[in-house]
Amino acid sequence: MRNKKRVVTNMLQELSQEQFAMALADFTYFTNNVFAAGWPDYEPFLRGDHIDEWCGMLKSPNTCIISARKHSKSNTVYSYVMWQLLRNARKDFEILYVSFKKELAGYH
Repeated sequence: MRNKKRVVTNMLQELSQEQFAMALADFTYFTNNVFAAGWPDYEPFLRGDHIDEWCGMLKSPNTCIISARKHSKSNTVYSYVMWQLLRNARKDFEILYVSFKKELAGYH
């Protein structure tokens, strides 16, 4: 996870002011362009209409995503947590992150 954070941080520093503003304002843009850039080379970043739809759903204060295994549910929510950390870097806020398996929750 630390390596992902470092890559995303480096990616944010390389963005133009316009791209950075878009990443702050639009979660779908952040997921597809910033979070995806931090993805490890050994596993392709999963893209698709369902990811964009989930990005829109996560704008709601109470969202539950139910889908088959290996459809990037956890990673989309993880991207949302990183986006919120970026947007609220100077504020106090809380996010409750729940996962079915202890190992997966610990990984994120």
